Amino acid sequence: MPTIKPFDNAGGYTTFDNAVIDHVMPKCKPNTWKVVCATIRKTIGWNKESDSISLTQYMKLTGIKNRTTLLEALNDALELGFITRVPYRNTFAYQINKGYELEI
Repeated sequence: MPTIKPFDNAGGYTTFDNAVIDHVMPKCKPNTWKVVCATIRKTIGWNKESDSISLTQYMKLTGIKNRTTLLEALNDALELGFITRVPYRNTFAYQINKGYELEI
């Protein structure tokens, strides 16, 4: 079975501001944080503004196995304003809310 060393600086990168870790992560429940990170990976990580991320993709990326639990985390991230949902074809896509502001 192939292996990787994810902390050995050997692969691709998804960059985001340290403020995401310093100020957003502490406001998130663990599963909400996973959803935010997955959204960052699928958008910023691929140089996209938004992406039509299916629940199956979110489940695979986050490791959340229960659909209801995933939907709760997704809705939490939306309600907190960390991500937004935008119309896309016959469905919708998710994006990081670049206009999100918080007082520190």
